[in-house]
Amino acid sequence: MELSATASAEGFNVYVGNLNFTTSESDLIYFLNGARIGTVLNVKIARGANGTSKGYGLVTFASEFGAKACIEHLNGAMLHDRELNIREDKKTGSFTQTVPGASGGKNVGDGVSLFVNNLTWATDNTALKEMFAGFAMESACVVYGADGRSRGYALIKMSTPSEAERAMTEMNGKMYGGRDLRVRYDVGKKDAGAGAGGTGGGHKARIPGSSVFVGNLSWNVTWQTLKDSFAAYQPEYSDVKKFYDGRSRGWGTVRFASPEQAQRAIADMNGTVINGRVVEVRLDNGPGGSRNPGLGGGGRTPGVTGMDF
Repeated sequence: MELSATASAEGFNVYVGNLNFTTSESDLIYFLNGARIGTVLNVKIARGANGTSKGYGLVTFASEFGAKACIEHLNGAMLHDRELNIREDKKTGSFTQTVPGASGGKNVGDGVSLFVNNLTWATDNTALKEMFAGFAMESACVVYGADGRSRGYALIKMSTPSEAERAMTEMNGKMYGGRDLRVRYDVGKKDAGAGAGGTGGGHKARIPGSSVFVGNLSWNVTWQTLKDSFAAYQPEYSDVKKFYDGRSRGWGTVRFASPEQAQRAIADMNGTVINGRVVEVRLDNGPGGSRNPGLGGGGRTPGVTGMDF
């Protein structure tokens, strides 16, 4: 059967593919609830006649807002060593649309949802609502990682397209907590990464120079911790490399939308502390080059190329 993202009488359905065959419904619910992106009504993993997982499933959200947030922010996330493929319903098409008359007719998502970036880590839902108190909102949600830490951005749904455009115009660039807010229409991951075209299966083409190597990681650093640590540079993907027994190798990679973002991350993050260790951050040479671990932790075995551990 085909499981996909569509509105139903029970809620809004999202297709989740490339699941590890050991991942259960309860595992997926725990993962989604930890991300705090919306209310999950039901999770069902497709199974064969013998009860084994087929590697994909259906998640039902209470709102379109939650379904969109799941697709935008968790597509490409790692769960049980698998990069999830989370997408919309091919039959009904995208949740987003072009709103006639708004911003010259360009793609503005659904016209009422806004993406708010560069928030301080202390900003919670209450502070966010106070920040936008002068505007008519339907909902406001700071996005959190699975470890409960803010990811530095939020999604806001306004009452009307005109109110959304007013909020974006007045709030973009405003200073809060020592940071300049970045407020734009929420148009989804597909439109956000210009130049990073899709390669199918929920993956994006890797732009040369857009990925960084992070070495000397603490053994308890997960992909989510790593991605959250680089949230200010809008990472698209992160991964902590592991041995076959599941133990961390002490290093990972973070991929960005552009080489410029990667260079900023290197300049700012190299020599900083993540979970009690001073990390080494430099350009990722990829499978064809050496990732000498440098500062402890793990890395590519010298002389071994063409393999991604």
